[in-house]
Amino acid sequence: MESGFTLIDRAANNCGSRYKLAMQLGESLSFLGRVASGKAPMPPSLAARLAVIAGIDARRAALEALVSQEKDPTKRAALESALGVTAPYPDIQPSRGELLPTIV
Repeated sequence: MESGFTLIDRAANNCGSRYKLAMQLGESLSFLGRVASGKAPMPPSLAARLAVIAGIDARRAALEALVSQEKDPTKRAALESALGVTAPYPDIQPSRGELLPTIV
C-alpha cells in the first residue's frame, strides 16, 4: 500500500474525484489513468496544472515532468544538473511514473 499521494491523486483529492479533476482540466479520465499508471508520459503543462490544483509548486512539477521525459541517462543527468532537480517532494510519494523534484 502506498503511504503518500501522487500528484494526480493529490489534485483529484482537492477536486473531489479523478472524474471532476479530468473535467476541470479538459482531459479524459482514461488519459489521466494512463499517466498515473506510467503508461503515458506526464506532459509538463499537465504537471503544472495539476500542481496548481494540488496546491504545490507548479514550476517544480513542470520541470520534473520535463526531466522525466529524457531517456538518455547522460542527457538526463545534465538536464537535472542544469535545472537543479535533486530529490522528490517529501510529502508526496513518488510512484507510478510521477516524481517530483526539489529545486535548489
